[in-house]
Amino acid sequence: MKEFYYDAKDRMNLVRRMHEKMSTGKVDDITWNDLEMDQLFLEINHGECFLGEQYLYHMLHCSDVNIPEDLIEEFEEESKLKTSIKDRLKKIGKMTESYYLYELLKDSDMLLIDNGWLINLLQITLVILGIMAIVTQNPFLIVALVGNGLINLTIYLFVKRKYEIFINTMMSFKEIYDMANHDALWMIKAADAVSAKDNERRDVLLKYAHIVCQWLIEKDDREGLHNITYKINSLQIIKRQRALNPTEIVSAYSAGTL
Repeated sequence: MKEFYYDAKDRMNLVRRMHEKMSTGKVDDITWNDLEMDQLFLEINHGECFLGEQYLYHMLHCSDVNIPEDLIEEFEEESKLKTSIKDRLKKIGKMTESYYLYELLKDSDMLLIDNGWLINLLQITLVILGIMAIVTQNPFLIVALVGNGLINLTIYLFVKRKYEIFINTMMSFKEIYDMANHDALWMIKAADAVSAKDNERRDVLLKYAHIVCQWLIEKDDREGLHNITYKINSLQIIKRQRALNPTEIVSAYSAGTL
């Protein structure tokens, strides 16, 4: 049966990290373990990326997590949209470092170097010992220099590994933002393809495309074309729903769309 679970069982400690930082949920640990919910999670988990796995694990703990019915219906109707989003999620993947993303978002202090003063002291000591060892050729100072150098090297490798994890985790941001923008465009395209008689479906697609665009405008603080692109997409959606108001027209001109 282990083969059926592929490698998810080995990642359970990573999968549950987001839930443990968010809340305890409605299902306590005793009930969860008595019902063997980890086993259930592994059987129903078909997530294409770390986000899906972590959200599913959290959702199983909480009875108040709701997905809008109209959004579910649209995914059932729009197979191309569903396939596109699935492919994009798969590109985000399940890199080990990505499972720390929520913690990094909630606690930016994780980026700080612990005991920075001690590291600086060791580096200064290394320089002083190096000069003294060269000048005096004292065996004791040479041994102390080698020992200090090994300690500095160990700390360097540890800090380097820590920041490699953080950098790889932060790379998930770009994938998530790019995927969300791509999906918003797909929803706009799908809305345009919907029959003119089916205004309800068209309105649903445009509504959620606009929600995604507004989320991107709020969350993605990268400078340059990214934010302009999100605003242009948002204005495209509004223009499909109604006439632009004066403020929106000014915004469209400044973005170069009119």
